[in-house]
Amino acid sequence: MIRKGVIKMNKIAKVMTVVVAVVFITGSVFAWGGCGATGKGGKEFPKKEEMRKEMKMELGLTAEQSKQLEAGREAHRTEVKALREAMNAKKDELKTAIAKPGATRAQVEPIVNELKAIEAQMTDKRIDGIFAVKAVLTPEQFAKLENMKEKHIKERKENHKDKETGKDW
Repeated sequence: MIRKGVIKMNKIAKVMTVVVAVVFITGSVFAWGGCGATGKGGKEFPKKEEMRKEMKMELGLTAEQSKQLEAGREAHRTEVKALREAMNAKKDELKTAIAKPGATRAQVEPIVNELKAIEAQMTDKRIDGIFAVKAVLTPEQFAKLENMKEKHIKERKENHKDKETGKDW
């Protein structure tokens, strides 16, 4: 009976992790005009930089708006990085606790609750980021950004389907 509870908890943790990851990936990409991922040597991947420039042009951002969004994106990235590190550490702690012989649900429950709290903080940061962007953009720019985001998500899904089927088109 305990084994079924552990398996169910693992499945729930995995699903929550995927949901949080999807939320933050799309949030990072669109909330601040790109996720700011870096490659070797700390250089940004050209595709992300190009995407950010394209979005700035399409939205018609002013220099001040670009500056505010960039500052917000950097702050958001720093905050989320710290939370992600805390979440990974907590997941490792949970994995270690579950692996111990004789581990019970009651013993790992506090770790699970801490993990849930971190995930909730990450969701809060994403929502904060969206509203920070909304405060910088005009209503028209924000609506356009939302449309661009939906289009991008649709394209990613289509590209993902093509990769699954092995099609190159």
